[in-house]
Amino acid sequence: MSFMFPVVLVVIGFFFYRAFKKHSSTPTFDDYRNNYPELVKDGKITCHKCSGKDIFVKTIGKTPTSLLNHHLCKTCGTTLFRSST
Repeated sequence: MSFMFPVVLVVIGFFFYRAFKKHSSTPTFDDYRNNYPELVKDGKITCHKCSGKDIFVKTIGKTPTSLLNHHLCKTCGTTLFRSST
């Protein structure tokens, strides 16, 4: 039984690391706006890949204090930017 506790901690740590690594490698909203200023207007966001306007938020992980979110195009599935809530 004492062997399982460290194994569980390592597995949980791995999933936290993987979610944070994926999250931190995705551009922020400010990066997206700076790279594609013509696609962020009047509070609306357009996909840079397919020009889709249907954007949704997918939670990809959790930290003790926040949720890690990716904003994706519903049309083509492209991840546009990240946020935390």
